[in-house]
Amino acid sequence: MHSRYAVLCATLAVLPLATPLAAQAPTDGIRIEVAGVVRQLSGAELRRLVQDTVRARAHDGPEQVFVGPSVATVLATGGARLDSLRGRALAQYVVVEARDAYRVVFAVAELSSAFTHRRIILAHSSDGRPLEPVDGPWQVIVEGELRPARWVRQVVAIRVLTVPD
Repeated sequence: MHSRYAVLCATLAVLPLATPLAAQAPTDGIRIEVAGVVRQLSGAELRRLVQDTVRARAHDGPEQVFVGPSVATVLATGGARLDSLRGRALAQYVVVEARDAYRVVFAVAELSSAFTHRRIILAHSSDGRPLEPVDGPWQVIVEGELRPARWVRQVVAIRVLTVPD
């Protein structure tokens, strides 16, 4: 009996160490990683960025108006260069991670206005109200997606990585 209790206590003591780094990030802001440099952007900093608006519909729900900075603007604030993508720079990709460790990938060109007019934002509000806790405080909204599978809820981290040689 005592040995099972000891194993249970040891397991519970280690669990917080096994939690993904994203799950440990503050819920107010997000962590940006570009070229190995990590920067934490607070919610206030994100709200001060130029805001964009996307009208979109999830599944068969009603159209909603989402507001937030573009993911490209957020990445530029974190040090990413999306304005002159060519050559090796086009081998970059962006990983967006949620509090529950759900992750999606975007090619860096999908986020650059030099390659597309489609808007991808880091929304903080919908229809004039802050996002519900189940979705926010930050949610990626992708204009024109047929399925909202890349509409990452509860975003805590965005990383720019390069495909290895």
